[in-house]
Amino acid sequence: MRKSILENILEYTLKIPIQFSKDDEQVLIGQSKILNWSYNYLLSHANDLRSEYLKSQDEDTGRTLYTKYGLRNLLPTLKREENKIFLKSVHSVPLKNAALRLTSVIQDYQKSRKGKRKGLKVGWPKYRSFKRGFFSLLYDEYGNGFRIEGRECRISCGMGEKGKNKVYLTGTLEKSIKNFSNIEIRNLRITKDETTFYACICVRKILPEVKEVKNVLSIDPNHKNLGVGVSNIGDSIEIMNPYFLRTIEKRIDCLKSKRDKCKKKHKEVTLQDGRLIKIHSRRWNKFDREVKKLNRLRREQTKCYLYAIANKLYKEYDHIAVGDYTPRGGGINRGMRRSMNNHSLIGRFKEILHWVALRSGKEFSIWKEYNSTKTCSNPECEFIHESSINPNIRTWTCPECLKHHLRDENAAINGLYKIKEKLPCLGHLNLNNIKSRCVWRFNGLGIEKISGIVNVA
Repeated sequence: MRKSILENILEYTLKIPIQFSKDDEQVLIGQSKILNWSYNYLLSHANDLRSEYLKSQDEDTGRTLYTKYGLRNLLPTLKREENKIFLKSVHSVPLKNAALRLTSVIQDYQKSRKGKRKGLKVGWPKYRSFKRGFFSLLYDEYGNGFRIEGRECRISCGMGEKGKNKVYLTGTLEKSIKNFSNIEIRNLRITKDETTFYACICVRKILPEVKEVKNVLSIDPNHKNLGVGVSNIGDSIEIMNPYFLRTIEKRIDCLKSKRDKCKKKHKEVTLQDGRLIKIHSRRWNKFDREVKKLNRLRREQTKCYLYAIANKLYKEYDHIAVGDYTPRGGGINRGMRRSMNNHSLIGRFKEILHWVALRSGKEFSIWKEYNSTKTCSNPECEFIHESSINPNIRTWTCPECLKHHLRDENAAINGLYKIKEKLPCLGHLNLNNIKSRCVWRFNGLGIEKISGIVNVA
């Protein structure tokens, strides 16, 4: 989910499944193929302009190639050509944005080459194959090519046969846009995975006023569970990792193993320009599609799980503080390192907590975890272990005050003490005795709350 903050306005994107009739789906696929063709055609023209500019350094050529609207301004001329009349069957807004998409990659390449862009280096754009993915239709202004009313989404597809009548398609959203109150629709992007079409609707919403902070929860994140939290009134909560992750990961690993065994049947083909490419076997393609399908399923399920946890937390607490722990792959065994590097949800969980806090008028913060695990949480004791505590040790006893600690619970309590200065409402904290312990578990439909002792195994 893309999101940004403009003063007191929150801008984010809703990704909602949308259903079209079979005939309309074929029309959308045809629209996407035309956009894909126009992208490749403009890229071919850009390659020629690049070669010409390197030789002549002509200003007009450079202006067409490297300015924001240079390639886009070529589209009206292309539409008037007899052999490209089919471009009129696509609405001008998605066609324009296909050209801007190419220009954006070229400009990123220029910035990367000159060292003005952070992150990984960006290469010159390559031709795009429609088989690799659906080319999305972007309508960047509400009312210009699309309208949404409740669950009904109506989009324009340009001119019909002989260029006389406009063609409109109507789809049904899975959720009504009226369910999201006080929002302003900005733009629409139609995308597609293997079988499902999605409407990605960018909206703006005025941020609610921040509510008074009364209940605070400090969470110590880790990879064994999502985290253990302790509140300012002495409640302890262990948030379990989703039950489905281990099963779906085993299935993905099994399919990847079968897919990799098919590498022996790859064929190498040399193209006319001298490039060497590999053509995969049908069996490899079959397993690769299954792996991508399961990865999408895992991504959607984990997103549902994290939002369920975040919404549940902010219904009960006004301020959530999370430790700044980030997995670095330094586990004590191979399985632990793999889990930390590839399947940790901590980073996404923090982003979602921050976003839900903004949306609901609550607060979110991050506290530094340095020494939080090996420091005794007794406010009258200042004992700190000289060396770090092995991750296998889940409980320990302070040698000075003899207080028995649950590892993650102790760290969460120390997190509360660290944010106390920023939250005067906490007053005098003394969490030597935890009042209650419970476990939160995701059961597929929602959050199940189980009373009992926090897992220390």
